[in-house]
Amino acid sequence: MKLIGYNAERKIFHQVRDLTDEEIAKYEKYQPIVAEAHNRFKLFRILGSNFNEWVNYMNSLLTSQPRNDEYDWLQLDRLLLNYLT
Repeated sequence: MKLIGYNAERKIFHQVRDLTDEEIAKYEKYQPIVAEAHNRFKLFRILGSNFNEWVNYMNSLLTSQPRNDEYDWLQLDRLLLNYLT
């Protein structure tokens, strides 16, 4: 396994050195933990997306046009449920 560097200015990767056995062992130990944390952060992005969808729908109701109240309440309840779950 190799340690690499990235030169952003030149947009190239370069090999720095081989990893030591100790570094490889640490990588193998912590990689599952990092992967789990990454997956859990997805839940926060989903939460944010559900909230934005709910707010956008509420804002769309601020109009002088006639509305279908039953459908609007159903949509609001659905979006709020998505946000809360």
